[in-house]
Amino acid sequence: MTKTLLILTLMLGPLVAAAPPTDADKKAPAAQAEGETVQTPFGPVKKHAPEPRPQPTKRAAPTVDVQVANGVATFRRQTPFGVQSWKRKMTELSPAEKQLLEESQAAAAPAPAAETSVEASAPAAAPAAIEPAAKPAPKAKPMIITPRP
Repeated sequence: MTKTLLILTLMLGPLVAAAPPTDADKKAPAAQAEGETVQTPFGPVKKHAPEPRPQPTKRAAPTVDVQVANGVATFRRQTPFGVQSWKRKMTELSPAEKQLLEESQAAAAPAPAAETSVEASAPAAAPAAIEPAAKPAPKAKPMIITPRP
């Protein structure tokens, strides 16, 4: 009998000691918190006003060289892995490629000089040419592994 009573006391002791929370206890933390609280199945949750997001800054367009010849535009861009180049017919240009073409033509057009000076009459330096990618290393001969006898 004492053994059964001891077991019941150990099992029911925490249940008796911990009283269920009252409504006043549930509302007390929410009343102290700033902002709106929402009741969820898991308890009250404090809802904060969202912080304003910073406006995205306009990123600088990558440096792309565009050359047009025979109705085909050749785009070249320097990447960390070498030069990336692609060609498109003028009729098949995407909106982004059209914008790159317009920007390169605007940069290539000479700006009208308001005043004539020695600096303005000097020829403009040619843009640096993009060097072709280095030649790849020669391919290694395949290794033939033969089983030992």
